[in-house]
Parts: sequence; C-alpha cells; structure tokens
Amino acid sequence: ITSRLEAICLAGNKLQSLAGLPTGLVCLRAPSNWIRFSPNDQDRFMFARELPHLEEIDLSANEISDISVFSGLRHLRVLELNRNRIDSLHGLHGCRRLSHLRLRDNFLFSLDLVASESPLLTTLDMFNNRLRVVPASISEFGQLAKVNMVKNDLEKIELFGTAAEGIRELRLSENPLILRRNGGVVDADQWIAKFPNLKTLYLDVCSVRQLSRLGSADDNNMQSVVSADENSGWPSLFNLSLRGNALRPPLAIDFSCVSNMKNLYAPDTQMSLPRTLPPMNYMLQLVICNAGLTQLPVNMGAALPLLRLLD
Repeated sequence: ITSRLEAICLAGNKLQSLAGLPTGLVCLRAPSNWIRFSPNDQDRFMFARELPHLEEIDLSANEISDISVFSGLRHLRVLELNRNRIDSLHGLHGCRRLSHLRLRDNFLFSLDLVASESPLLTTLDMFNNRLRVVPASISEFGQLAKVNMVKNDLEKIELFGTAAEGIRELRLSENPLILRRNGGVVDADQWIAKFPNLKTLYLDVCSVRQLSRLGSADDNNMQSVVSADENSGWPSLFNLSLRGNALRPPLAIDFSCVSNMKNLYAPDTQMSLPRTLPPMNYMLQLVICNAGLTQLPVNMGAALPLLRLLD
C-alpha cells in the first residue's frame, strides 16, 4: 500500500491482522472484522511501533481483549473499541492526547483507567458494560466533560472527595440499583458539591423516588414539594431526565431545586405537582405524560413564562 496514505477504511471484512499498513497512517477505521489482540499473544502487535502517527482509531466489533496494544500512541485523539472483549483499562498508558474514548458493549467492571496517562480526556462512553460504581476518582480526569454509563450494573455513585468540575453531561440511565443505598433519594446538595458545573443529567429507570435538597422534603409526605427557600436550587443544571421512575409512592420533586431548569423530562413516571410552583423562568419544555396527574398548579402560566412545550 502506498506510503502516502493517511486514512483508510477497512470496515466489514474478515481481516485478522493489520500487518503491512503504511506507517504514516493518521486515521484507521476497521470495524466489523476478525481482528484479535490478546494478552496471551506471543508476537504482540504494538501500534506505537507499527503505526505511530495514528490520531483516530475505530476497531469496533472485533475480538480485542488487550487494550495495552494502543499504549504509547502519542498523537492519538480518538479511540473507538465498541463491541469487543475488553475487561480492563489499566494497561492503557502514554496516550496523553486522547480526548474521546468509546467502549460500548464490552466487559468492564470498573473505571481503572489511570487519569494521569490520559489527562486531556473529554468524552468517556462506557454504555452497556458491567460497572458497579461511579468512583469518586472520576474527578481526577480534569478535562472530562461527557460521561455515559447507561445500562451497567451500577450500585452506587461516590459523591465524596474532590469535585468533578469539568463534567457537564452525565448519563446514568437504566441502572435501577444505583440509588438503592440512598432509598432512591437524589440529594441535590451532594450532587452539586460533586458535580458543580453539571448541565445535563439522565437518571431514567433508576428507581428515583425523591429529588430535594437536604432536609427540604417532609419524609411523611412523598408528594411533590416546594422548598421555602425559592432561591435555593441546582444553579448549573439545565436538562434533567427522570423517565420511568417511581410508581408508588409517586416521585417527590422539590421544584425549587430545578428552578433554573430549561428542559425536564419525566414521562412514564408517577408523580403529583404541588398546588403552586416556584418561579421557573427558564423552563422551555416540560414532559410529564402518563404521570397519573389529577391537577395542575394554579399558577402554572405565571411560574413558567417561557414554556414552549407541555406534554
């Protein structure tokens, strides 16, 4: 193959090896092949030796179980390894320019990537793995902005330790046990402390029963409540999705916690709205269909002056 080639797509073939590719490649896309990298390989293919200039790699839907073969790629920015057999990230070293890491449909049990080895990581997609914990150490990834851990086996989220100031979007849906230790309560104070700049949060099908600030909700009344302090809230959060959560008792929301919200999605979630809402001057979309509502707040028009969609 000509040595001047910088990008190549070999998708949907039956390749078992990448030997023979020009060393000057910058972009390699070879999803849906039979490529296999295993820790037990005697003659290991090392990308830093064979293809040292790569900036983008997509080897999704192959048979890769050894992520260390990508170590030492100093120019690598995007690494996509969806639908492989990876069960650990600990062996990935020396990819200091890596910004996007996508690992959907693998066998990862923990986030064991060493943060100092990928200091510029901004996007981490671990959809449909076997993660048990959202670790407090996620804050060590200083540039991390988007995290997707939908459809794992999450049992808890560690809200202690240093704040993860960079994270703007957090997707944790379809982890029904993630809030079990907290009784299904989302304590806004703890979440704000851990994710002070979070703008988008997905908690669909996570058995959420209550969203409030510490001590603002009456434990004996699991109806939607309004905090006495209307200025208290989740200042950075603009988008919240709570689809398919509490049935009985209905989901209790302290609406002053989401007073800065622009979009609130809670379809297929049993809930009841308070008689009056606090001012929610930025709300654009409110989706609460199939919620079992018996009444609407008497001041809905005044409380939601910019509302464009009510479903």
